[in-house]
This record gives sequence, C-alpha cells and structure tokens, in this order.
Amino acid sequence: MADGATPEVFRLLAADVRPQVDAEGLVFSLLSSAYPSDEWPDVTVMSEITMATNGFANSGYVIVFQCGSPSQVDRGLWSFPLTLQVIGNSGLPVHSLMSDVFLRVCGWMFDPPVEQGSVSRVTGFEGFHRQHEANENGGKDIVEYVADLTVWCRDSLVFEA
Repeated sequence: MADGATPEVFRLLAADVRPQVDAEGLVFSLLSSAYPSDEWPDVTVMSEITMATNGFANSGYVIVFQCGSPSQVDRGLWSFPLTLQVIGNSGLPVHSLMSDVFLRVCGWMFDPPVEQGSVSRVTGFEGFHRQHEANENGGKDIVEYVADLTVWCRDSLVFEA
C-alpha cells in the first residue's frame, strides 16, 4: 500500500465508503449553466470573494457561494450546507436576480446530472435576507443578500455502470 492504492478487499468490504463529493464543483456547474455569460453578461458566478468582487458588483451582479463540509448520509447520498450571496449595485434591480436564483436553486432537483453528481433536494431555504455586516462594502453603492440552505445530492459514482 506504499503506492497509495486502495486494496481491492477494502473496496469490496467497504462499498459504502466513497470519495467525497465535489460539492463546490457541483454548485459551480449548476450556477454556471443557469447563468451562462452569453445570456447573462452582467452576472458573475464566484466561489469566493476576491479583490475583483466589488468591481463586478459595481457594474453588474455577483453570485458568490460557499459550500460547507459534505457529510455522507448513505451510499452515494451526501448533504452539505450552502451559503449564497447575491451582490450588486444598489441602482440595479438586485431583487430580480435574487428571486431568479431562489427559483433556480429550488428547481435543481429537476436538473439533469452534471459531472459531479445531481441534486436530490434542497432544504432549509427560506429565502434571502439583506446583509448589513459587509464591511468591505461600506461607503459603496453595493447591496448584498444572503441565504443559507442545505443541499442533498447524489455523487457521480451513482451514474457509473
């Protein structure tokens, strides 16, 4: 086992133990396909806040997501906490994009599988609320809405023969 290979007996006896689902890749794939740049040129999807975030938000919208640690619930079934932020210039209709994100995320369970897996259900998504603690946005015309939810998903191994 010095080469890092998993012994075959372990794979047979511990069939429930699987590689961790790529939660960040799953969410990025779903959001990027929902907001392609050719149809939504003023929307940027990011997995973290960077120096460029405020620049994008000044002239359009930014959807920032943060995935918590995935927990394996059952063989191939995972759950993970997800925080979504919709950031935009206060002169833009941020509420419209926020409402659209809410509807699309609630519909993820009906989307076809992506490379990282598929969403089984979304729970605890009560909607977005205005975030006032964004110190990095202080004194700027930027508004931020945040929502917390839990995503239940199937990993990509479920779809392999």
